[in-house]
Amino acid sequence: MELKKLSEHIWYMPFEQERDRPNLGYVKGKNWSLAIDAGHSAAHTKEFYTLLEKENLPLPCLTVLTHWHWDHTFGIHAVNGLTLANEKTLFVGDATGDDFFTGIKDAALSRKLAETIKTINPTICMEGHWVPVETDDTLNDLLSGI
Repeated sequence: MELKKLSEHIWYMPFEQERDRPNLGYVKGKNWSLAIDAGHSAAHTKEFYTLLEKENLPLPCLTVLTHWHWDHTFGIHAVNGLTLANEKTLFVGDATGDDFFTGIKDAALSRKLAETIKTINPTICMEGHWVPVETDDTLNDLLSGI
C-alpha cells in the first residue's frame, strides 16, 4: 500500500475492498495537519501513519470523522491529536437559498438537495444565514413553492 498524492496539500491512503477499509484522507496546512476518518482498526491507523512518516509528513493534529460507521471509527483510539465527530448536525451553508441573481429556487436542485439531506438524516440543519433549525423545517422551506 502507498500514499497517493491528490494535490500540493492533499494525500490519501486508498481503500481496500478485501479488508473493508475505507480511504483515509490527509490535508497538510501551513501550521496544522488533518486526517479524514480514523480507520477501521488501530492497525489501519498505524499503517496510515507509517505511510505519512515515509513521505516526511507530520502526523495529523486533528482527525475528523465523516460519519459513524465502524470502518471509519474503530481506529479512533489510536489517532494522534484530537478527534472531531459531528453524527447529527449538518452545516448546509447557502445551498438551500434562492438563486442569487433571480431570487428563484431551482426546483430540480431543491428536490435533489432535499433527498441528500434526508439520506444524511441530521437532527439539525445550520444554514449559512439563519439560526439552527430542525431538519424538517429546512426540508419544508427547501421544498415550499417549487
